Amino acid sequence: DWHSAGMWLYGLQKDACSVPDALRAKVEQITAGMSSDKQKIKALYEYLRQNTRYVSIQLGIGGLSPFPAEMVMKSGFGDCKALSVYMQALLAAAGIHSEYLIVNTGRRNLMKDFYSVGQMDHAMLCVPMQKDTLWIECTNPRLPLGYRHDNIAGHQVVLVTEDGGKMVRVRPYADSLSRSVESVEVTLNADGSAHCEGSRYLSLDEAEAYVGFEALSEKTKFNAIMGANSLNPSGFRIVSVEDNFDSWVSMSDGEEYVPETTIRYSFDAVNYAKVSGDRIFLNLNPFAKQVHSERKARVNDYVRSRELSIKDVVTVVLPAGYEVEAIPATAVISTQFGTLETEISQEDGKIHVVQTLTMNPGRFAAEEYEVYRTFAKDVSKAYSARIVLKKKD
Repeated sequence: DWHSAGMWLYGLQKDACSVPDALRAKVEQITAGMSSDKQKIKALYEYLRQNTRYVSIQLGIGGLSPFPAEMVMKSGFGDCKALSVYMQALLAAAGIHSEYLIVNTGRRNLMKDFYSVGQMDHAMLCVPMQKDTLWIECTNPRLPLGYRHDNIAGHQVVLVTEDGGKMVRVRPYADSLSRSVESVEVTLNADGSAHCEGSRYLSLDEAEAYVGFEALSEKTKFNAIMGANSLNPSGFRIVSVEDNFDSWVSMSDGEEYVPETTIRYSFDAVNYAKVSGDRIFLNLNPFAKQVHSERKARVNDYVRSRELSIKDVVTVVLPAGYEVEAIPATAVISTQFGTLETEISQEDGKIHVVQTLTMNPGRFAAEEYEVYRTFAKDVSKAYSARIVLKKKD
């Protein structure tokens, strides 16, 4: 059972957690003057981030038994087991109790009645707090502390304790907390070029890839923001980046921490619209992320584990002397797989487009995949529908 499996694993790693005197002195230096455990945990997590790196080591029993904390302290690297044990030693030196755990990052549920550590692929830590449990990702400490990332939220894990293994489930987030909202104001010119001012709001797992965004190369930033559309932008720049990635320490006990970031950007596009005579043709929403589907029929069921919500808001400022000749109708595309709602309005020389895509969670039979492909095609058509502007007489 998991109790005995955990007892065996504990025997492999208990001696690795011993705290060397040099490490204890370092912890005392780092946490000097700090009164709360949250402050100490945050400071030690930051120390882990700055002084260690991940290296996968799975030789012999090394695939299950972690390197000692002292070895990680000297070398500056380790795998998920070694880094978790190292963080456990740091916390222990600060008088904070933590539990080592193992988890399968690919499956939420472990195989029933199959008590094998071989089905696990990752090790982490957790710290029992007054009103909740803090789950600590030691392999990737750039992730915000206090955040249950997408590979563990809702998953069953096994705590490896002195009293044996204990299966628990990491508390999942509500699907409604995961959001992506793109808002762009387009100032269109008569020659089809445009200046665009945009913002991208992301929360929960949608924000994961944007942790440390400001430190990325300019090319990587450009690809992250502009890589999904067909425009040919120039003069691209990041205007501002705001996030709450360091706010866990200031939150009250029991308050739910949800990572959020807003990135504001601007660029010019020479090919935003096509001009033909006295008419301008432009896509309804060139910023939308397309819904992809496989070309072949499926053999296995189609499964989506959680709801996905993506909202695009596009405001187009019309060039002087032009008016709307044709505009797509407001519509709703709805199937068992998801819904796309399109709202279009006009006001004071502007066109406002709001499109909200919601993908439903569930298990869908392979025979229904053709319905999904039709839905994906209809969504793509709705995103690329045309607005026609005509020069006034």
